[in-house]
Amino acid sequence: MTNDNNPDTDDLDGLYQSEFWSISRHELIASVAEERVSDHTRDQIRRVVKPLTDLGMPDSLTDLAAWADLVKNRGPQDGDDPDTVEFLEDERNANRSKWHFVNLPLDADEYSREKYPTMTSEEDVVQMINKSLRVLRGDNGGAEPRFSKLNALRLLVHLVGDVHQPVHVGCGYIDRSGPVARIERDPAVVVSHHLRSDRGGNDLILPIGSHGMNLHSYWDSKLGGANPDLGDAFDGSLSDPETEAVKQMQISKLREIVAQDPVPENGGGESDFGAMEEWAVEWANESLAAARSAYQSLEIVGPNGDDFDVSWEGKPAYEQRCKPIALTRLKDSVRDLAAMLDAIWA
Repeated sequence: MTNDNNPDTDDLDGLYQSEFWSISRHELIASVAEERVSDHTRDQIRRVVKPLTDLGMPDSLTDLAAWADLVKNRGPQDGDDPDTVEFLEDERNANRSKWHFVNLPLDADEYSREKYPTMTSEEDVVQMINKSLRVLRGDNGGAEPRFSKLNALRLLVHLVGDVHQPVHVGCGYIDRSGPVARIERDPAVVVSHHLRSDRGGNDLILPIGSHGMNLHSYWDSKLGGANPDLGDAFDGSLSDPETEAVKQMQISKLREIVAQDPVPENGGGESDFGAMEEWAVEWANESLAAARSAYQSLEIVGPNGDDFDVSWEGKPAYEQRCKPIALTRLKDSVRDLAAMLDAIWA
């Protein structure tokens, strides 16, 4: 399955073998994106992360990539840097665990606060990317920033990865009105029947292995890198030569694949902040379209505790169809993150 827009089979096989799953998807994205930014942007990043550098703490974009997951469900701890403590103690950031996604019904035609006010929010992943942008640009409309530039960079690096993950954006809603629950895709029906979402596929159990796997984790771990919703950072010791070798191999593979594609039109020095605010909307719309493919063959067959077992076309057919989509979103997240960082300091 090859064409000008998709990697060849060898690229896919290399990226999706089991060793890939031991490295955080967010670290992988950040590492390759950091190599693509301009020297000027790299200098600006060094200025932003200087509080970490001065403390002797890890300060690369790769090191920052998992922070948003690692702090989303906890308070301050011993060893936290001052910016992390300030962030966690600020009540305005109390809902930080909800910043990583937006639950748009699959048949929604676009991300829109106006069209879908109950399914989007001022603290969903799109809005939090833009809030991070404003802090980094120093454009807060005179209001006090809710987080420091360091924390804004940490959030941006992570959330750009999240918004490119299809089931962080598009999802099904559960209609229990019939004898068997069903996945509802129509936003009008969702609103009129007050249906609840399947939480980005977390409530849908695929028939994989003896215990099954939920759809969200499948896209995060089998098709898109380590599971960010569980706070999985790279879990190997970086002093372990074998582990570090695996990490560098995967970074190298993704670097080569991303380099095959042209620079996106919305990157490379765009300085109009109004236009930049639309980038995250565009990325969400692309993920929404991809989410429709993720749900394409799924049908609920019965309850599984509080969740639901689903049928599908089978693992080989599903992966043949969806692996190229997952890799495209992974590649796009690298290019788009680098382009946004360059544009912030253009």
